[in-house]
Amino acid sequence: QTLHPGVAKLVSDFQTGLGLTTNGDVRASRSDVDADPSPLLTDRKDLFVIQTSGRRRYGVYRPKIEASLPVWGVHGPAEWGGGDRDTPPGLPLRLVGERLVDVVLEPGDVLYIPRGFPYTSGGGGPGQDGGSSNAGSGADGGEEYSVSLVVAAHTEAHHYVYEKVLRCALARSGFCEEAIPPPPPPGRGPPVPPPPQEGPTKEKHCPVGIELTKLARSEEGMDLRRGLPLGFLNGNGGWLVYARPLADTCQRGVRQLKRIVDEKGINYGEGGDFDKLMDEQLATVAKRTFEFIGRDLVEMEKTFAGAVFNEEWPYGKRQELWHRTFSMIGPFQGDFCHGDGARVFFRDYFSPELEPDEFTKQVVMAARLMK
Repeated sequence: QTLHPGVAKLVSDFQTGLGLTTNGDVRASRSDVDADPSPLLTDRKDLFVIQTSGRRRYGVYRPKIEASLPVWGVHGPAEWGGGDRDTPPGLPLRLVGERLVDVVLEPGDVLYIPRGFPYTSGGGGPGQDGGSSNAGSGADGGEEYSVSLVVAAHTEAHHYVYEKVLRCALARSGFCEEAIPPPPPPGRGPPVPPPPQEGPTKEKHCPVGIELTKLARSEEGMDLRRGLPLGFLNGNGGWLVYARPLADTCQRGVRQLKRIVDEKGINYGEGGDFDKLMDEQLATVAKRTFEFIGRDLVEMEKTFAGAVFNEEWPYGKRQELWHRTFSMIGPFQGDFCHGDGARVFFRDYFSPELEPDEFTKQVVMAARLMK
């Protein structure tokens, strides 16, 4: 989208129609539907795959319940199978659900892949177990290369989810003012570096943040992992259409969280009246997220070819603008949630007291068995 005006125009049209920030990539490969497929993986974004020439096979699978609607921090990186320092590329088939789609895309076809749904492409797909397909027996004299445009729509990837709204409200309410606890004694937990100092103030955290993460991982708290009702998700409606479901879901989440924290006798910190402060701050955060999506759409438009680019700009300069703009998207930047920045209310994701989520543990274990 930063180089080709036609791609930029199509991605821009998607963004306008969806009312959500988008970006686009062009993917090219040999048009061989019988070749080995790509590794099975998931993505943090909702994907629209538009086949423009050639043919390419896709398989889409149902995610396991513990990996449904993944959220960054709550579920580690919130995407699996792409390969990182802990795990090799590709999810094992036993860690995904039934195959929902087995299809060969032809020019003009569009495939929608929701965020968190495992998928593979470029071949027959793993585990050929008799699933239906519109594919023939291989390349049939069509074009040698497959070219597709993949448009990604962002909700969770820019933190537009209920769980982040509650987490920001916690920080704004004053429940992120406790100093980070010291590292556990040797043999009682993983080693943790001493908290850094910033002037005279120790680093802070939210004492109830870990319980919010556990709640969001549970089936009871699954609604907190859903995307906020923005753009087409609320019919492009106004404030009331947005505010009502947000208030219902967040207030239910507050009640669930308060019950858990009270049952465990956990200290709220120095914030004060939990219910009153959360009600006040949820309204502020809701207003911020509703207003910010419009700003995000404008900022993303600047990265599309033909928007602010000079035709003489080299590729590197265009990509630099894209990365800089993308890093600034989302309502929880800067000190809106906490005066010391977003790292304070995100810190509990990395606490030694919080075990990795169940699905990430399964992925890591599977990777170790493969070595």
